[in-house]
Amino acid sequence: MSTKELEARVNRLYLELNTLNSIAESLQRQYDSLSNTSTSIQLTLNTLKEIKNIRKGHEIYIPLGPSVYILVSILDNSNALLNVGAGVIIKKPISSIEEYLNDQLTQIQREQLAVQKKLQEVLNAISSIQAELNKLLSKSS
Repeated sequence: MSTKELEARVNRLYLELNTLNSIAESLQRQYDSLSNTSTSIQLTLNTLKEIKNIRKGHEIYIPLGPSVYILVSILDNSNALLNVGAGVIIKKPISSIEEYLNDQLTQIQREQLAVQKKLQEVLNAISSIQAELNKLLSKSS
């Protein structure tokens, strides 16, 4: 391989490596976002489970968000409000909401596995390109 061909090959590999690194970063962000959503759903499911077991009129602290809780009195421990999108909120039995959230959780976990698989493929390709680059660069020295 001539010096010019070697330089061209190294440049193409660097471009491909940069592209794959960008893809890997994007996939990692997507995986992290799915993990956060999964954690949020699990917290909601745990809270709903606890509410079902609390008698009406009992006061408990309910999470409003990260590190923020509010004291509430349970008036209805069998129904809750569910945001179904587009600003539409409906009253549903907690058992139906748990089923809905479990379905969402299952879908998110499937997506996480798919993203994780794709990320691993990209990382393997990065490793392969890096090995080829090292080999080419050692030849040029």
